[in-house]
Amino acid sequence: MKVSYNWLRDYVETQMTAHEAADALTMAGLAVELVEPTGDGDFRFTAEVTTNRPDWLGIVGIARELAAAAGGKLQLPAAEPLLEGARAAEEIVSVEVRDPDLCPRYTARAITGVKIAPSPPWLARRLEICGIRSINNVVDVTNYVMLERNQPLHAFDYDRLAGGRIVVRRAVEGEKLTTLDGVERRLTGENLLICDGAGPVALAGVMGAERSSVSAGTKNVLLESAYFQPLGVRRTSRALAIGTDSSYRFERGVDPEGAEAASRRAAGMILEFAGGELARGFIDTSPVAIPPREIQLRYWWVGNVLGMQIEKRAIRRILMDLGFSLSVERGDGVLVAVPGFRQDVAREIDLVEEIARIYGYDKIPNDLDLKAVVPRVSEVAAATRRGIGVMTALGFDQAMTDSFIEPQLAGMVELWRSGRPIVISNPMRSEQGQLRTSLIPSLLKVCAANRLRGAEAGRLVEINRAYLKHEEGRLPEEKLLLALVTEDGVLAAKGAVEALAEKLNVAPDMAFVPASFPFFAPGTSAELRVGGRMIGALGAASAQLTERFGMARGVAMAELDLNAMVACAGPAKMFRALPRFPSISRDLSPIVPEGVAWSELVGALESAGLDHVEKIEFVGVWRGEQTGDGKKSLSLRLVMRDPERTLTDAEANASQEAALKLLEEKFGAVFRR
Repeated sequence: MKVSYNWLRDYVETQMTAHEAADALTMAGLAVELVEPTGDGDFRFTAEVTTNRPDWLGIVGIARELAAAAGGKLQLPAAEPLLEGARAAEEIVSVEVRDPDLCPRYTARAITGVKIAPSPPWLARRLEICGIRSINNVVDVTNYVMLERNQPLHAFDYDRLAGGRIVVRRAVEGEKLTTLDGVERRLTGENLLICDGAGPVALAGVMGAERSSVSAGTKNVLLESAYFQPLGVRRTSRALAIGTDSSYRFERGVDPEGAEAASRRAAGMILEFAGGELARGFIDTSPVAIPPREIQLRYWWVGNVLGMQIEKRAIRRILMDLGFSLSVERGDGVLVAVPGFRQDVAREIDLVEEIARIYGYDKIPNDLDLKAVVPRVSEVAAATRRGIGVMTALGFDQAMTDSFIEPQLAGMVELWRSGRPIVISNPMRSEQGQLRTSLIPSLLKVCAANRLRGAEAGRLVEINRAYLKHEEGRLPEEKLLLALVTEDGVLAAKGAVEALAEKLNVAPDMAFVPASFPFFAPGTSAELRVGGRMIGALGAASAQLTERFGMARGVAMAELDLNAMVACAGPAKMFRALPRFPSISRDLSPIVPEGVAWSELVGALESAGLDHVEKIEFVGVWRGEQTGDGKKSLSLRLVMRDPERTLTDAEANASQEAALKLLEEKFGAVFRR
């Protein structure tokens, strides 16, 4: 929003310099980002107007703000009585609004005998400073009043309106209109039109049409000032890719009660600069004023919220300076009427904010003894943070993918529940019409896309929700999952899952149980179980998946139920001091039948209670001629330590021999000595 400071000063009695005024507005909430001289004694303000304050899109609204913030006096242009002719407006033009939901109010005035000419230099200069090109005296007046009051207006060449009538209606599907920019637009039933007896003459609230525009030969003018529903204007503007000063304001909301006052102001200026005769009266499709919203404000509550007491007189002055009306006081409060140009104020706390920003946030003491309650972080939220921390430390990149997925990918991985995915009735993209039941397909898609762009071996992790369908009538289950994809193989995926389980304190009770899934390669997959309950699965991607995404064999993936993991977590780990004495390691390489799982072997050793054994580490697995058919060599390391003294070789050897004997007896293990 560009603003002329001299124009602003016409409405505010202040001795502030341009920079002082800019600072005052910024402190009140209207950020003035740039102040630049224009070379003719004026200054141009460039201000950032927030979407909730459309009243700041008018010079009057900014002047009101400056007067309240700086203690100046607001002096608005006087509403001078208009000199009207004998002929009534209703005799010249008729107005019919067929869609009052999209156009709650439409006003029209008729001016005959105008003379189109250039605008006065001062008016053209003010428009130029504000970023609008001067066209002629009539069009410039409509732009001037729009900038002044945040009320867009439109001037039609009355003689080009067929039948001397205005009809406000929705467009017919496929109807066409050539707008002022010379582009022919194809319309839909969502577009609101201003029509005459022959057809469209303007896109309501957005842009006029070529055939009804004011030109050098215009003699008679129909002046439109209306209130259009913001959402309807926004839809039209976005759908047709048209953005104008008018649509920008209507989209954010103008004052429904300001249409007639702006029309009266513009009519007076047209008579002054273009001459002509104003028809008696005007047409108004909604002549009954809308009663203002009323909010009860409690004086004591203002003090409680701000942490300081403000005098009642100061509160009342601030609110009245901002345009609010105050009625009778009730107890320790007052009833406040909200003006139509402040659609953002709806609650008592909104009034407190108005008082605070004008009184000055810098005056609120910062040494208050306020009691703060730190919100408790849920176990699942804490686990999510810890989980991402573990995975990123292991070299995984966090991904965030869409919950919507292509139908051809939706059923590729069904780990949690079979059945048809949930179909979206109004998808944002037609190709993504279903809700995912697993995170893995989305991660594989991202991994494949990264590979096409030259990325090296990918490691991706995501914590997000999948959606599992219930029977009809019930909302879907939203399952919080952690999924990972890595091109480093199944053992890398298994190690990442183990690290995560250890961090979440699930590891002591978790077991990997061999299982078969159609989306994992045969012989590579396992379920993760705790107490007999499946909480996830991992394995290498099947040939179908790797072929579908154009990836090399060996891509591994895992998916875990994060809520279930948190529910299975043990008590929090306690601090344990670092050991004071060194450890002794012994490597074993038992040759065991192919069906013996690593978890079985480790479980047997751990349950035996071997002396001094602190940890059992996996070293590797090997198959070859020396192991024989149907057998494998599982290499492991026994880490032994005594917390009170240095362990001797004899003690370590004794524990090693006990482990060898146990494995021979339980699994028929043979050792390469």
